[in-house]
Amino acid sequence: MPPEVGLRAVKSLLLAVILACFAYALWHYRDTLALANLRFDEGLLYLSVAGSLALTVSLGLLWMHVLQRLSPQPLPRKAVLYVHLVAWLGRYTPGKLGLFLGKALLGGKLVGDGRAAAASVVYENILFIASGMVLAAATVGLPGLRDGGSDWLTEAALVLAVLAGLIAAPRCAFWVLNRARRWFPARLKALAWEATLDERELAVLCVFYCVPHVCAGLGFYALVCLLAPGSGVGWVAAIGVLTAAHLAGILAVFAPAGLGVREAALGALLLAYMPPETAVSLAVLARLTSLVADLAVFAVVAVGTLYARCNARLF
Repeated sequence: MPPEVGLRAVKSLLLAVILACFAYALWHYRDTLALANLRFDEGLLYLSVAGSLALTVSLGLLWMHVLQRLSPQPLPRKAVLYVHLVAWLGRYTPGKLGLFLGKALLGGKLVGDGRAAAASVVYENILFIASGMVLAAATVGLPGLRDGGSDWLTEAALVLAVLAGLIAAPRCAFWVLNRARRWFPARLKALAWEATLDERELAVLCVFYCVPHVCAGLGFYALVCLLAPGSGVGWVAAIGVLTAAHLAGILAVFAPAGLGVREAALGALLLAYMPPETAVSLAVLARLTSLVADLAVFAVVAVGTLYARCNARLF
């Protein structure tokens, strides 16, 4: 059996196990799920969807900035955002390859520089994950250390360690990529992988890459207010919990869009604040609202594609 087939089978098995466990939790708490007693509040639901949309749009704007820094020519902003939205839907492909290849290939075709487009995707993923680690540590890890009686030196050392990792991560990633080029597809193997942003720019971008996490976290806080208003989950804790769950979904490359993994991590983290049935309900509702936001993105992409084809016919 070819190794690719075996690896694909292992990924599928892991995803099936995670989804089965989450489905069992839904079945086990089916009679006590908070969704059954959901009080419909349009405003809070809209805020939650808006938080997911703000995550998508802000990531597109940040990617456009990174791509502009790496590309010598001016970029057509609307076209770059359109490529971002198309690639964003690629998260649902196996291994999330659609997200990476969509930006690397379509973005490279758009700017005429495949190296800059591919490097921008690497920077984007590293900065998004690193900023999420900083934010999760600040909103979840540090309060936990404080409750455990740790002193400020321990907390400061943790923050400095994460920030130092942020600065070193892009250089390390490009070092690994350069040495793993022989396993790349032929189209990517020819690219000259190199890091071009300095440490100061990386630190500033790390701060800005916290914005998408905050937007999504505030949207999730609207769901907390809807389902568990007395749970003790404030907006800071909501941001930290959802950010940590997002990181788990991102790192689980075998799960399309983190499906199942993000919900399992979110439910587990919420157990510290609420009963299991409420935690499971929140995890399910968070996925549903993010799907609604992705459907809105799909509608925008479909309209943009139709408009582009009409213009091609006209001209």
